[in-house]
Amino acid sequence: LRPDDAVERRAALGVPDHYAVTTATLSAHGRLDWIFDALRADPSLPTVIVLSGVDPSVETSAEAGSVIPAELAHRALMVTPRDLTDIGAVLSGASLLLQPQDFIGSGYTVLGALTGAVPVLHSGHPAAEEMVLDAGIGASSAGEFATEFSRLFQDPNSLTRLAVLARDRSRGFSWHGAAWQLWETHANM
Repeated sequence: LRPDDAVERRAALGVPDHYAVTTATLSAHGRLDWIFDALRADPSLPTVIVLSGVDPSVETSAEAGSVIPAELAHRALMVTPRDLTDIGAVLSGASLLLQPQDFIGSGYTVLGALTGAVPVLHSGHPAAEEMVLDAGIGASSAGEFATEFSRLFQDPNSLTRLAVLARDRSRGFSWHGAAWQLWETHANM
């Protein structure tokens, strides 16, 4: 998922070196406000890149960009990827994927993050729980989400451990893994 020119692509999109990434929206189901609340509560948190247009949304990227509160404009950046390679570049360079949404969509961004060894902080949605397992943390309320977001960046060992688990978890979603499981099923018949 990480393109060869990932660093150049991130630079072209204006993405900083150290950041967390999300596809959350301001809709009731998108819960971007959970992330804004966390940023307000902890000024030491890194910049949050909001990838627009990745998950289904009723907002256009122009509308979404205008909803980042003025006091957070220097800490949250709306980025519209040009293509799937840009999405891969941004996901693979993040320290953490923030998934507060109460839906999982296609799961593409979660799988992309895991493949890039990027842990996931999610809302505890059953599909997210199943995909992520021990490669991330679930937080079912805005307060819990903010607390876990802060804790992960205050304890770099936790983030590093989760990154290793994310890489391991991603291997369960490979074509090789699927073929092996199919072969085992056939052999056991």
